[in-house]
Amino acid sequence: AFSITELNKRVEKIIENLDRYSVCGGVFHEVTGKSNPVAGKGLCRLCNACVFHSRAGGLCRQAAMSGAYRSLPMGDAFRFRCWLGLNALVFPIAPDGSNLLGCIEIGGILMHGELQERQHQILTTLSSVGADDNLQQFLNAFQGIDEVPEINTKHLCSFLEENLFSTGLLNPDIFLSNRASWAQQKRISDNISAIEIPKNK
Repeated sequence: AFSITELNKRVEKIIENLDRYSVCGGVFHEVTGKSNPVAGKGLCRLCNACVFHSRAGGLCRQAAMSGAYRSLPMGDAFRFRCWLGLNALVFPIAPDGSNLLGCIEIGGILMHGELQERQHQILTTLSSVGADDNLQQFLNAFQGIDEVPEINTKHLCSFLEENLFSTGLLNPDIFLSNRASWAQQKRISDNISAIEIPKNK
């Protein structure tokens, strides 16, 4: 088991790698929520404002951790839309392959063509947070989001996964075994769904 200091050191290394080599920054959420998030410099301005917001930060962490709990048995990144409707990717931090210590999320992703479609909805949701706590910061930050192609998110997943494996923050044997089992179950489910059951005459 890692000490808190060792865990933080390894997490910071991954965040630095995301800042340096990827198109998006990341944020680390600790499982209990007792520690502040650790955000990378490459994180979009909107997400950075969100994760440290007095009200929205809790929503962000809850969504990310919920995704991490689903990611672990899947053996793959969990993709979801955050409370604002932006795309996000999350991987679990689970050195032993089962007990979550937290998660790393890459968020604030708009796919090609989504900016015009989602802008009004996002601004409306931001307004519901309330004008008494840095709302203007949220509105300004939204303008800094760039659209990204689907291929970039696939590269991000591979990059982050390899970093988690190499730093010992995610057990590769168990995680990849989970992936194979999940894929097998999906194939079985798809095959069952494809079987035509004759109707009783």
